[in-house]
Amino acid sequence: MGLVARWSAGGRHGNYMQSPCPLQYNKGGHAPALSRCLLRFFDRSTTDKAGKSCNCLEKDEVQRFMMQYAPDMYDRLKLLQTYRHVAIVGISADPYRPSHFVAIYLQAEGYHIVLVNPRYAGQTILGKRVYASLTEAREAGETIEVVDVFRKPEDVLPIAEEAIRIGAKVLWLQLGIRNDEAGRLAQEAGLIFVQNKCIKMEHARFFGGLHTVGLNTGVILSRALPRAEVLKPSAAELVR
Repeated sequence: MGLVARWSAGGRHGNYMQSPCPLQYNKGGHAPALSRCLLRFFDRSTTDKAGKSCNCLEKDEVQRFMMQYAPDMYDRLKLLQTYRHVAIVGISADPYRPSHFVAIYLQAEGYHIVLVNPRYAGQTILGKRVYASLTEAREAGETIEVVDVFRKPEDVLPIAEEAIRIGAKVLWLQLGIRNDEAGRLAQEAGLIFVQNKCIKMEHARFFGGLHTVGLNTGVILSRALPRAEVLKPSAAELVR
């Protein structure tokens, strides 16, 4: 049967009956969601209560297919729950720089951070030694699962190659950074690839720390706080 699956009628994805397997139907951008649906089927059985079935792929094949696509919000949640060792490439010693604030946030959330920037190599930031490269950090015994990049897009490809060499699991490009060539290279090597997303913002929105100023106030409101009343002095106080 190859990659052709016969889907029975009914259910949410009944429109794909008698069509190629949804794992091939990717031109319209539907494949990631449908492959997730298939993963749920494989976790239970080949046929669900609605009668839909697919017998063209094994579970590991579906997972490999999904590596070719940008992880959706559920994938990113799983990444943040699974991988706890994050290398921050391009860390700044300036506390007002985004890379520094992300490092503080991740450290406060219990992640093990590995700081990489040749400019600060050998120095200490946030109580952590700064390495000149990912390779140096790995050789020093650091565990690196996620490579979080704060660099210009044109500088990303060598970092992707180094992330592959050290055995990283995820290549993550921060908000505003895109490099499709680096993404293809990483995915071909088996890494999960995320781009143009802030790892701090993603974590915060999943775990309750997102606020307009980037902090968790602990207060949930649907309206603005009332203004504090200004007490006007009495006439007697003005005379005095």
